Amino acid sequence: KELAMTYDLEKHMNCVRKAKERELENQEKQILEQKTKLKEEQNKLKEQENNLKEEKNRIKEKESNLKEEQNKIKEERNELKEQETKVKEYEQKLIKQKEKIESEKINIVKNLLNLNMDIEQVSSITNLSINEIKKIV
Repeated sequence: KELAMTYDLEKHMNCVRKAKERELENQEKQILEQKTKLKEEQNKLKEQENNLKEEKNRIKEKESNLKEEQNKIKEERNELKEQETKVKEYEQKLIKQKEKIESEKINIVKNLLNLNMDIEQVSSITNLSINEIKKIV
C-alpha cells in the first residue's frame, strides 16, 4: 500500500511538475512574444524618429533657402531703390537742362527781335512757330 501510495504520489508530483514546466514554458513563450513585440515597436519608433529627423532637416533646409531668398530680395530691393534714386536725380538734371534750354531759346528770341529781326526769320532760325514767339514776347 505504501509503495502504491508512494508511486501515486510520485506520479502526481510528476504530473504537477510537468504542469508547472508547461506553465513555465508558456510563460517563457509569452515573454518572448512580448519581447519580440517590444522590439518591433522600438524599431517602428526608431524609424519614426528617423523620419522626423529627416523632416526636420528638410524644414531647416527650406528655412535656410527662404532666408537666402529673403536676403536676395532685400538686396534687389536696395538695388532698385538706388536705381530709382539715380533715375530721379537724372530726371531732375534733365528738367533743369530743359528749363535752361527753354530759357536760352527765350533769350535768343528776345535778342533776335531786339536786333529788329523779322518774326518770320526768328521763327525759321529757332524752329519755333510764330505763335510761340508771340507768347514769349
